[in-house]
Amino acid sequence: FVVSALTVAVVAVNLVAGVVVDRENIVHELVVEGRFQSPLDFDWIPGDVERIIICEKRGIIHLAIDGQIQSKPFLDISDQLISTGSRGLTGCLIDVDFDNNRFLYVSYVDNRAR
Repeated sequence: FVVSALTVAVVAVNLVAGVVVDRENIVHELVVEGRFQSPLDFDWIPGDVERIIICEKRGIIHLAIDGQIQSKPFLDISDQLISTGSRGLTGCLIDVDFDNNRFLYVSYVDNRAR
């Protein structure tokens, strides 16, 4: 399964019980276009709407800058995990202080869990 585009729907909603979302005001914006194998998560670099990471179940994490996927993976942990069935990379998150500490958090089933 290959996804050719990652689309983000941005909805400005007040988080108060009983608020009805006006579907006419939902904005769809193409932020990254590329070919991914089982993308499951994405996150923006805090404070920088031009840099986004896209995480694939197989353990490859891509970086897009200004909507362009970089040629080399941001991180490749595919040799450390099993991605069959419901296993593999299950999530990724960039630390809010990433520019200073360079922390990226990943959740995955490692290759010892056979």
